[in-house]
Amino acid sequence: MHLKVMKTAQKQLRDAKGAVKFKEMASFWLLRLKYMYKMQVVSSFSLIFRH
Repeated sequence: MHLKVMKTAQKQLRDAKGAVKFKEMASFWLLRLKYMYKMQVVSSFSLIFRH
């Protein structure tokens, strides 16, 4: 009984860790995409103003 509870707790802990890791990765990629988009907008604006 107690062993089963321990195993379930360990699994939940591992799942929680995985979720945190996934969240970190997702936010990192979101930041990166936003940055790339911003750079593209800036470069296109500078091209427009140059002409």
